[in-house]
Amino acid sequence: MVNATGWNTAKDYTVVSLPSMRMIVDLANWDNSVAIQTTGQSGHAFHRHLMLWQQEKVASSATKSLMLMP
Repeated sequence: MVNATGWNTAKDYTVVSLPSMRMIVDLANWDNSVAIQTTGQSGHAFHRHLMLWQQEKVASSATKSLMLMP
């Protein structure tokens, strides 16, 4: 459900709950999918929040990487 929020109709309709994550997935082109966390991912209100799926695109878009070693 788009913009799913919760409120109390017996009170003043103040929003009391909301989704922690929202996403739109383009099944024809996974790299065209977008998502956002309620607090934001980038700190920039108008950032596109791309969800890259192809390894080449992920690697070419990365600015840093973290390698965890056991």
